[in-house]
Amino acid sequence: MKKLFTLYIVTLATLSFAAHAQQVDAPKTGAIIHVEEHQYKLKPGEEISFTARLVKSRSAKKMKFGELSIKDSEQMAFRIVPSPDQEDLYVVKAKAAPGIAHGKLYFVLKMTGKNSHMVRSTTLSFVIDSDNIVESN
Repeated sequence: MKKLFTLYIVTLATLSFAAHAQQVDAPKTGAIIHVEEHQYKLKPGEEISFTARLVKSRSAKKMKFGELSIKDSEQMAFRIVPSPDQEDLYVVKAKAAPGIAHGKLYFVLKMTGKNSHMVRSTTLSFVIDSDNIVESN
């Protein structure tokens, strides 16, 4: 019985630590755009998806904000879709052009529209590896 109780406590502690590690500290004022990773690796013609979350400060919890945006270029195309299930959660899809040269590209994920001046944007980098080319559909 004592071993079972010890195992239960260790499991509970591990789960609470894992849940706490996934939380993002809220800013003191305004809001921030949070992504798990700021650098992504792509091949020419490849498309990836990742999530972005708007983390609001306590004073901004009831505020309404505009939309997330990221400027397309000839080398990369982006699409941002709000999550239907969770407020302030977005799915970002990034696609590298089929003929893109290898290198590193930088883009800014930012808020546009209402109260956008209160949101801290985030910079994303995309490393293009042209050694392994993906066929475009």
